[in-house]
Amino acid sequence: MTTANTSIDLTNMSSVELEQLLQQRKLEEAERRQEAKTQYESERDRIVKFLVETAKGVQEQLADFKKSCHDTFDDFRDRSLEYGDIRSHSKGGFSLRTSDGKMMARLERNVIHEYDERADLALGLIKEFLESTIKKKDISTYRLISKLIERNKSGDLKPERVASFLSIKNNYSDERWVKAMTLLEESYREREVSYNVAFYEKDELGKDQPIILTFASL
Repeated sequence: MTTANTSIDLTNMSSVELEQLLQQRKLEEAERRQEAKTQYESERDRIVKFLVETAKGVQEQLADFKKSCHDTFDDFRDRSLEYGDIRSHSKGGFSLRTSDGKMMARLERNVIHEYDERADLALGLIKEFLESTIKKKDISTYRLISKLIERNKSGDLKPERVASFLSIKNNYSDERWVKAMTLLEESYREREVSYNVAFYEKDELGKDQPIILTFASL
């Protein structure tokens, strides 16, 4: 509903006519607001639908690409192992680099290192042995060993420190120490979480720069 762009003489209008004019103006204003709202929501919905549909398409492409990457790595793994292009001590993840050294693709194995309840028993025996035997004779060794078996802020043991600690497992013959070494070794396990694929290309300085595939890192 619209009105002509002419001035209206309100002095000769009755109260009823004034009320009708006011209602008409309110109706016109409501119509304008509704039209603006409709246009805004239409544009908003168009943008959101475009972005989401595009994101879904990219997601599908990434999913297909990820599967292709894993299939490619799996197919090439045995050949690489036979040829010696993968380190013999590799535990699943490995890297492949072009002959000129400029590009690299890496399969990264993500695992969680865990120790079960046997580690608690082992630590108890170790601390008992340290307090009763080592602390009085060799305080520096006592402190070193205590540091290696110290838990982090999350209450977990650090695998690299435990590995260093186990390198001296044959240093003592005390029954508590020997039992603790067995329990500690048996308590460890690696829980595989996921595999990730990463890609790199050398820059002008010869440094590997990652090819970013996540929004947050761009």
